[in-house]
Amino acid sequence: MQRNNISRVVSRAKSTLGKQRPREQNEQNNEFHCKKRLRGHCRFVAGSVVNLGLINIGMSLIPLPQGADVSTMEGLRESMKLFTLSNFIFPFLAHSLGTLAGAFVAAKLAASHPMKFAIGIGVCFLIGGATMVFMCGGPMWFIAADLLLAYIPMGFLGGILAGGKHSQAA
Repeated sequence: MQRNNISRVVSRAKSTLGKQRPREQNEQNNEFHCKKRLRGHCRFVAGSVVNLGLINIGMSLIPLPQGADVSTMEGLRESMKLFTLSNFIFPFLAHSLGTLAGAFVAAKLAASHPMKFAIGIGVCFLIGGATMVFMCGGPMWFIAADLLLAYIPMGFLGGILAGGKHSQAA
């Protein structure tokens, strides 16, 4: 008797595995994934807009040194030698506040685990910052301050400001 029940359950399971979901369920699933992607893009775009905005403001407020050409990557790399402390203020602010904004938005939009999303944005921006350091270089004090203070700590702070819990960061 039990053997018949088991075989009946197995055959029923096999028959339901081959069936497709109803159309409404597929549409709901697509809508969910679309919203999920949109939230992911919003997290990154928020931080990038703040970053680029501050870079542009900084270039208009603090003039570049005489002979500095930042229109190409090679020109930027060569111009780093001419930069003074004041020329590094806005790039640092852009990196840290851009990460903070992205992390804040990430934590606010997260359905669960807001701190993990906020720190994840910090890690993504850290990878971008490390890439720029590799391509452009710069003084060692700026590289250290930028990579150590502008990304992960600001991601953490963005998560806290958005209401993420400290205990969820791990």
